Amino acid sequence: MKRIIAMGLITMLLSGVIVNAQEKTDTISLKEVVVTASKTPQSKGNVTQKIEVITAKEIQNLVISNRNICEALKMQAGSSVSALSRNDANWGTYAGIGPKYSTFMVDGLPVDAFVDPMTLDLMAVEKIEYQKGPASVMYPNYLSQDFAGNQSPLAGTVNLILKERVEKPMNYFGSGFGSYNTFNGQVFHQDVVNRTHYYAGVNYEMSDYTDYGIENSWLNMKKNPEYRKTKMFGRASWFSEDNNQKFTLFASKTMHNGDAGRVYRGFDHDYGMINAGYQLRLCEKTSLRAAIGLRSYDRTWQESQFNTIDSLVSNNGVMQNIIPADISISHVHGKGHVFTAGTDYQGAEYYNWSDPLLGYKTYGNKSTAMQTGFYAQEELHLGKLIVRAGARTNYSKSNIALINGAMPVQKSKEYISILYSGGLKYNLNEMVS
Repeated sequence: MKRIIAMGLITMLLSGVIVNAQEKTDTISLKEVVVTASKTPQSKGNVTQKIEVITAKEIQNLVISNRNICEALKMQAGSSVSALSRNDANWGTYAGIGPKYSTFMVDGLPVDAFVDPMTLDLMAVEKIEYQKGPASVMYPNYLSQDFAGNQSPLAGTVNLILKERVEKPMNYFGSGFGSYNTFNGQVFHQDVVNRTHYYAGVNYEMSDYTDYGIENSWLNMKKNPEYRKTKMFGRASWFSEDNNQKFTLFASKTMHNGDAGRVYRGFDHDYGMINAGYQLRLCEKTSLRAAIGLRSYDRTWQESQFNTIDSLVSNNGVMQNIIPADISISHVHGKGHVFTAGTDYQGAEYYNWSDPLLGYKTYGNKSTAMQTGFYAQEELHLGKLIVRAGARTNYSKSNIALINGAMPVQKSKEYISILYSGGLKYNLNEMVS
């Protein structure tokens, strides 16, 4: 405890020290630009979808008590956020139909709505676009088989737009400490080299939980529960001299370990994310976008037998890797009409295992899955009236090697589906639509 307080006092004196930094000037645009609706920048008033934007300034002013990006949405109408602690995933919902029916994305590529908002650092986020209503034509399901499984953008999607351009070089160091031996420290650096804008950061936190449960119950803690979480992230964005090309690369890694206040109730989780994107302006009115990513989830934990002296029962784990990719082309024609077409792909592998102290792993479930989709959307701007229509065809296939440790009767299954969506918007004036 004394060591934690000493560290806190030292770092508190250094907190907020900013070298070569300058406050970013906040500008308010009368025509706020969004990209989620059609994958190309448009004025917020020129799309039929309802999209709320949480800006960088608003994010900075939010109190994110559990350090979960989902908490930035808790004041949005129709949404419910449920991140109970800094060790819990998001179990929130939108429109009252459950968390499986609204998705999360990072720069247009899907991520896990339950765990990835806990692993990302807000220092990397420029703004959040929250589309309310169906987004399943332009964006796919997420092929997660861990947590709560497959996730669909039926009720909406949240697009986390990462920072791209760096206005000024900046070095930042901050820290804090509090009750339950809580300590947090963060280092962040950003700069521009020629036409490459980059930033990198590390965030470390540690804490004990609050004890819970009654004496002699299986919930009762027998030692100080604790966790440690380290987030490392960075991004580089390269812009061509004529600004017709852009290449971006983002990577993050989160290591989260601790225990539940019992001798043999430890956990050790490792999450990773990579996003790579390329954009090319083919001509004044046509642009090409391509992106590919990797999401990795490696979770391990212990199971114990509750007794006067607890005993270890088994070591357990889950491994999941997902690769999403997307390529699209957008063309502006006529009087501001926008046509977007593209294809996306996902490949996923998943397995869980247990070692009941035998010295080797026994596998419960093993499977792989893939899906690919083709989509097209047209937006017509007819004076004050905006008309949108789009469609998608989806093909998905699951290959199952094991279910509960046994080979399944049906080893694979395929699905083909067609989705469509439309919308109308009439802008009566600047205040009413």
